[in-house]
Amino acid sequence: MRTDQQGVRSAQAQLASAQEQVQSNGTLSANGTGTGLQASSVQQAQAAEQVALAQAEQVRTSIVKATIVSPIDGVVVNRNLNVGEYPGTRQLFTLQQTDPIYAILRGSGEQISDIQPAAAATVIASDLHGASLAGRVAGVLNEINPGSTDFVVKVVLENHSGRLRPGMAVQATVALASVRGVRVPVTAFTDDNRDAVMLVAEDGTVSTTQVRETADDGATSVVTGVAPGSRVISDGQTSVGNGQKVAYQ
Repeated sequence: MRTDQQGVRSAQAQLASAQEQVQSNGTLSANGTGTGLQASSVQQAQAAEQVALAQAEQVRTSIVKATIVSPIDGVVVNRNLNVGEYPGTRQLFTLQQTDPIYAILRGSGEQISDIQPAAAATVIASDLHGASLAGRVAGVLNEINPGSTDFVVKVVLENHSGRLRPGMAVQATVALASVRGVRVPVTAFTDDNRDAVMLVAEDGTVSTTQVRETADDGATSVVTGVAPGSRVISDGQTSVGNGQKVAYQ
């Protein structure tokens, strides 16, 4: 009987201790709310989570501010920055575009006068063992220096492989618009104006005819005002005059 009473008293003491612990720790519902130490710990953890999320968002914002995206693909050729500096209005990098790349051609006013934008061009790069590259004229610029006779033709080239590099020497030919007319030697003109040649009639009589030059390649010219098959004196500045007769040799 005495042993049973001691067991009852021990169980009562354990029950009282458990009740005190429950009252101290409090209760916790499914949504994380409640009372006591347990609920307080959960609320502290939730607050710490919100702080950590806010700090992570600040880091993401800093990363976005520190990210620089170039509008072109190229190679950085100059840097002007300080460690820890965020991008602003000051220029930090200089990029050189390599794809597409421009071939810069120089020519006289006579050479570039008939070149049209988007004309086909063939560029030969001696540094690439004479490789031939196809391109298009992007523009014809005015003289390099005011008062000079040197002009610039920009030809755009695809450079996916990156073989072409800025500074390589190139030479090129540009296709001109097609012209119609009669080809004559440049020596057939009667003077430097290139607006007249001497023709030979069927009976051998010489006469001067006005023409208009539309193109030339240095050795021959294309002119209008002369019928195909006409006989032209190759040396237009010879001493032969109008009305004189000549014979073939």
